[in-house]
Amino acid sequence: MSRLVKITILAPINATESILKTLRDSGCGKTAQYDSWSVTSTAVERYRPLNDAKPYIGVTGSLTAGICHKIEVQCRESQWPEIVEKIKKIHPYEKPAIEVVSLLYPSLINER
Repeated sequence: MSRLVKITILAPINATESILKTLRDSGCGKTAQYDSWSVTSTAVERYRPLNDAKPYIGVTGSLTAGICHKIEVQCRESQWPEIVEKIKKIHPYEKPAIEVVSLLYPSLINER
């Protein structure tokens, strides 16, 4: 059985659909019977852009809080580096918040 990872991406709501399309086109969320599986939830993002930052939302030096989407998908471990690079190219943040974690219980991909 292939090892799986979960990729989590925080993104402004207006970028969600283009990110989901890139994830789908990259083969994320495939099972034996389904494809395009993902979870999107609403979250509050908090940060303070520092002097050299060029924030997509907010003002340099000021605390910022805003609504964003948290997008979660699963893919094969071998796929994640390429997928992260694709997301970084289309994500509007100068440094996107992306996490990749190994899954101990790979439940999504069912190889028969």
